[in-house]
Amino acid sequence: MPYMPKNKARADVAVALRERHLERAKDAGLTDKDLEILVTHGRNAQAADIDQKKQLAEGSTGITLTAEQIEAVFAGEAKVRVRVPGVIADLREADAERPALFLERLSVERFALREIKIAPDAAPATPTEATALKKVQRVAREDNAARLEGVANYLDIILAPDYEPIVAAFSARRLPREWLAKLAADARSTFDLGKNVRRALEATAREDEAVAAQNQRWAAVRRLVKDAVVGVPELEALYAAC
Repeated sequence: MPYMPKNKARADVAVALRERHLERAKDAGLTDKDLEILVTHGRNAQAADIDQKKQLAEGSTGITLTAEQIEAVFAGEAKVRVRVPGVIADLREADAERPALFLERLSVERFALREIKIAPDAAPATPTEATALKKVQRVAREDNAARLEGVANYLDIILAPDYEPIVAAFSARRLPREWLAKLAADARSTFDLGKNVRRALEATAREDEAVAAQNQRWAAVRRLVKDAVVGVPELEALYAAC
């Protein structure tokens, strides 16, 4: 139920009655609770309407999160995932044990690859590495949004300067830094777009709830408000927009 100009007008007339013509309102049979509901829900609906428009604008108005966008990112993710075991082997052959071990741990957290078995006596993760691992952990029944964020975080981590050997190894397998960076950016932008769409939907739900609550009380007290505004031009003008 969308926010309409009449919802604002109802809140405005209730404000005028409450702040400047309270005795008229009470003589007509209106209560403080009636006026409070009309004002509060009207303002809440207006705020939710503004929030919805803001979120849609930030997410590029008119652009929707499409299956094609999501699948393009996941197709890129698959190219990364299938190369991971080979990249780890390449790193070990180049005596880059620490990057290899970190990529093992990172990929186990993100992709749950069965091909990767971390040695029981492997050196523990550093505090910095442990923080990075938490950013890519999969969750049970992971939805598209969580998966997109996980992909973006995984790539952002390995693209950091400290992990240049990892990037070089992926590049040797035809996934160069530029390709990885673009996939990271695509995953992040698709995730952000979806986040804005979800926030807009949440704002719409708040708007619908507030409008419905105001409409319900307005239906109950409309005749009382009409009686209260008669003979006062300011109030009559506000009521005419309701």
